[in-house]
Amino acid sequence: MEKRLNYEIRQIDAWQEEEGCWIWNASYRIATVSVPANVKNLERALLYRMRKAGIVSRPGRTKLVNVDGCLYELQDRKTEEPLMAFIPIN
Repeated sequence: MEKRLNYEIRQIDAWQEEEGCWIWNASYRIATVSVPANVKNLERALLYRMRKAGIVSRPGRTKLVNVDGCLYELQDRKTEEPLMAFIPIN
């Protein structure tokens, strides 16, 4: 049986501090996605699963950032505002 990585996709409501860093105010569960553990490009696989779940991001306006080795944030490319998060659940 193939081992899979499970992630919860959460929409993020964040505010920006005076220093410019973003702080999560609240987050809302949108979907749960699963990717093979041996996937070659995890970031690309997560974005693909996000689109398959019906969540669309504007190409060129967003970027996927690895925050701490496990958690990924979809951020606005210009402001770095976190829009979505991929949180591991296994």
